[in-house]
Amino acid sequence: FNVGLPVGESMTLLVIDGFGGRFSGLGVIANRILEGREDAYHGSLLTSNPAELVIRVTPTSVKVTCDGKQIVNWTGNASELTIRRQFWNYRDDAIFLGSWNSEFILRSATIRSL
Repeated sequence: FNVGLPVGESMTLLVIDGFGGRFSGLGVIANRILEGREDAYHGSLLTSNPAELVIRVTPTSVKVTCDGKQIVNWTGNASELTIRRQFWNYRDDAIFLGSWNSEFILRSATIRSL
């Protein structure tokens, strides 16, 4: 499951249960992909039905929890965040949802400006 997120003047891709359900986190930071990075969350998250995903974004941070577990706690310069364009077609200023070789049911979503 994937969520495209505008962060400052950049975009990032939140990956949940990516790479065959092995890793979750931000897709690309400083040109390094999620798989193999030390900040990657290891293990499958979407095993409960339903799961609660909370995403908080500021111009310099991304915080994500899934069922209360801290998945992402990134702070830095948003220019370090990118999305691999060869996989995604998106607007640079909009949230988007996607999946890669998987299926998910989204029962509800709330977007709030804090």
